[in-house]
Amino acid sequence: MTTKLIIALFLMFFSLLTLANNQSLEIDIAKLKMLQFTKKPLESTLEYNARKQRVHDEYLNRTYRLVVGVYNPKNKTDGGLVSYDTDTETLTVSMPELQHELVWLMDGGEKKLKWINYSFLDVNLGDIKKRTYVGQNGFGRKVKVLEIIFNSNGVAILSTGKRNETYGEAQSFTTTVSRSKARDILENGKLVLTFRNELQFYDTDNIDDEGASSLLIIKKTEHEPTITRPIHSVSTKYMLPVRLIHLSLHDGKGAVILQAQGSQIETSPYDEE
Repeated sequence: MTTKLIIALFLMFFSLLTLANNQSLEIDIAKLKMLQFTKKPLESTLEYNARKQRVHDEYLNRTYRLVVGVYNPKNKTDGGLVSYDTDTETLTVSMPELQHELVWLMDGGEKKLKWINYSFLDVNLGDIKKRTYVGQNGFGRKVKVLEIIFNSNGVAILSTGKRNETYGEAQSFTTTVSRSKARDILENGKLVLTFRNELQFYDTDNIDDEGASSLLIIKKTEHEPTITRPIHSVSTKYMLPVRLIHLSLHDGKGAVILQAQGSQIETSPYDEE
């Protein structure tokens, strides 16, 4: 397997689809990635909390509009946002599979450990760094390893859920469409998603500075190499927590096929530990 093919498969695994650029959303995520708060040596707790609160207030309740290309010509139901049931002529728009993450949440000035439930959607595939090195197992056998470090930026669409569910119940919306129109939607349709950010302060082990907090949810996944699969992959997702406010589905000509309000705008995304 060539390096280019490995990277291509890696990108496919971590991205559901190609997203249209949304400049304001990308800019805000990039800015918030840089705001990793630590209490300064001569800063009082009151000053530290006030500094964090100013940033929180600056970004709180901002709204973003994201245009997503549907492109699901094979009508896959296990990855695409839009799918079609030919038997019932039902078109379904589903947010990505629900995920669960344990985070430290600053809630009312108090630090609490809670499970957060969300669907992850890429906004920007970020950057890829790769290198090769020689690895060795416990028996002394050596192998050339390809290391891939992949960062992606996106939104964590907050939702309710239970952390013991194998598959979460993500938000979904349906409408009836004739088979003659379904193909155009699956191949050329677009989703227009409107989000409202919902910022909290999250402490995460993925930030090096001791005691640092972030306004983003940060999830790091690492797959160690083996002799039979000498690929060492490290993926870090930077996620802005948002609420889905509204969505509209358009066909290839721009006609509106479906409009809906987010079904969990005000529900709690947290499970008490």
